[in-house]
This record gives sequence, structure tokens and C-alpha cells, in this order.
Amino acid sequence: MAASKESSTYEFVEELAGGTNLNFIIRERATSAVWACKIFKNSKSFAKDHADLNDRAVLAHRLAMKTGTCVPEVRLIDASQVAFSPAFDTFLTRYAEDTIMQRKLLLEEFGGLALENFLKIAKLSKIRNLEQVLHNLVFNVWIGNYDSKEHDYVVNNDLICHSIDYSLTGPGFVDDYSLSIGAYFQTYDFDNVTDTGWAIADVLLDEIKHKRYTVDFFHPLISVIEGLDADTIKDAFKGLNFYRFGTTARINAAYIEFLLARKEKLRSAVNAWCEAHYPKGKRIPGI
Repeated sequence: MAASKESSTYEFVEELAGGTNLNFIIRERATSAVWACKIFKNSKSFAKDHADLNDRAVLAHRLAMKTGTCVPEVRLIDASQVAFSPAFDTFLTRYAEDTIMQRKLLLEEFGGLALENFLKIAKLSKIRNLEQVLHNLVFNVWIGNYDSKEHDYVVNNDLICHSIDYSLTGPGFVDDYSLSIGAYFQTYDFDNVTDTGWAIADVLLDEIKHKRYTVDFFHPLISVIEGLDADTIKDAFKGLNFYRFGTTARINAAYIEFLLARKEKLRSAVNAWCEAHYPKGKRIPGI
């Protein structure tokens, strides 16, 4: 899987603890830039194959760039670009039995503190782009990202917060393409206000509740998304492939329709959630 030291672009630094998947830090040799890398584990309680989760994360990043959503840089690299080292080999060997060793690895620009750790030393109000971060709810609801937790937001040294981890996003995991996959690998319904609360971390949800925001607060991002035309959305799909979960059936066309339909109903969905006083339904892992 790994390349020789002479031919490699990146080198293994250390494991990142926490999370369901295999997460670690690598360093780009030419620039010394640090990246978080993810390899998806083969969790038998969920499914055997996560064939398109990297592409889903890349799509979310492209759509975020088109809407001004706060996300870090994302890239896909070939696994052969990571140098072999005894530490990297030991790390991979520990997870070989339950990990899908992919040819392509997903990288996200790494820097700063996870929001949950940042809040141990500073107040939420210290985040300079807090309003933009709260608007992230709208983006997540639109693309169908219902797995948003405190460690899915990172605050950098400039006190700018970014939203990360967009692999569990969009349709295709069930026969009904109007539903999204989310936390605990369960389905989430755009039309169910109690599911909407899963599209933002709890501490940010508490801030929205405290300020009693109405749909007008979220208007700027809703308006941007409503203004995206079909060609702009289709352009984000170039070079990416999406599948009905557990099959080789391509669903790119259905995925595009999923986004087009949701952007037309986005304002009413966010408004219904606000008027219902920002609910978040209960979910039980594995059920």
C-alpha cells in the first residue's frame, strides 16, 4: 500500500484517536503541510462496502466552495504516495482485518483544535465566523449530512472554525432516494423536523436555541443555495461516481435530482424546524 521513501510525497506522522474509521496524520514533504487522512473501516454491523464515501466527501467540498460554506481543503491521493515506514506498517497491520484498504485516500487540511477541545479553553463567542458556522446547518440539511458532532468542527489559530467529515452524505444507501444516511448509519428524512437537529453539533444547536433564531437568520445561505442552477450543481459531479449502497448501480442522476429537489424546499424545511423550536429526535446506535 505505501510507497518507498524515495518516491513518496507524504509521510506518516501519527494515529488520530477517536471516530469509527481509521484516521491518521500525514505530512506533505515538499511543503511540510499537515493533513488528516481517513480510511473507512469495514464495519460488519453496517455494510461490507463503502465504495463511494470518498467521492461523497469531495462532492460536499465542491458544493461548499460554491456556497461559501466553511470547510477546509480536501484532496484525494493515491495510497502509493504515502511512504513506507515501520511505524506506518505497524499502524495498518493492527486494523488489517476490519479495514478496507483503498487505493485512494481522503485528505483534509489539518490544523487547530476540535470544537469540543476548543470549548475547554475558550467560549463559543470567541469564534470569529460563528454566524457562518451556525449557517452550516442549512448546508448540511441541503446536502443531507445528518452526522454532525463537536469533533466535526475544527477551530484554527485565527479563531476561524471549519466544518469537516462529509462522507456520510446524500442518498443511495436505501431504495428511497429522498432519504439520507446519517449518524449510526441510519436513514434521515428531509421532511421530518426532528431529523433536522442532527445536521449540526449539539453545542451549536444549543446556541441557536438560546438565540431563538428564525428562518430569517439563515436567509443568506438559503438564498445562495436557492440561486444555484442545475448546471452549477452538475458541474460538481465531474469525475465522481456514486452508487446505490451495496451495489454497482450508478445513481449520479438521482443524486443530482436529490439536490435540486431539496434546494427548492430548503427554506420551508428550515422554517418548519425553527417554528417547532429546533428539535432533535432520539436515535439508538444499531437500531
